[in-house]
Amino acid sequence: MYFENVIERVNHINWSNLECSPKSGGIRLEGFGKGNEYGFEFLRRLAFFYKEQAILPRKPMISNIAELLGDKEKCKIIDYLNEGNKEIVSENSSLYSSYFLTPLNHYLQLARYVDQNPEYAKYLDVYDPLLQVVEQGKTFSLRWNDLRIINCPEFFIDEWYDMFVMAKPQELT
Repeated sequence: MYFENVIERVNHINWSNLECSPKSGGIRLEGFGKGNEYGFEFLRRLAFFYKEQAILPRKPMISNIAELLGDKEKCKIIDYLNEGNKEIVSENSSLYSSYFLTPLNHYLQLARYVDQNPEYAKYLDVYDPLLQVVEQGKTFSLRWNDLRIINCPEFFIDEWYDMFVMAKPQELT
């Protein structure tokens, strides 16, 4: 049920119209400016997961919640896209980048795991802000030390856990 829901959502995205490059040469500001509430919420929810599960936090880029909960079977979102979307993603290096696809792969893997372990369904909310960014026609890049949502200020995430573990939720519009 959860797995199929995520697959349906990603196949309803207009992948050919995603905004992949900044409109004005990029924005490299540190902070939580307008439009960054999605990145903020992803990091805050991820910090909450680590705190609640009493797991030593990892960098967000390698934070695969399903794997941390015990699932070992990887998922690749590209394998579940319809043929048209698969072709678009495969031909666009910005979309095919691991900095973009890895968190979406983790989300899909968690959805599949939650179908068999529904007690973990609340953790699907961790990745959801990133999928919402894509549903709004934007892309993001989650790298080792930063999170960039297209045309939004950049998050530098060296000390991300301490910054977000006690943060108040942001309203997502």
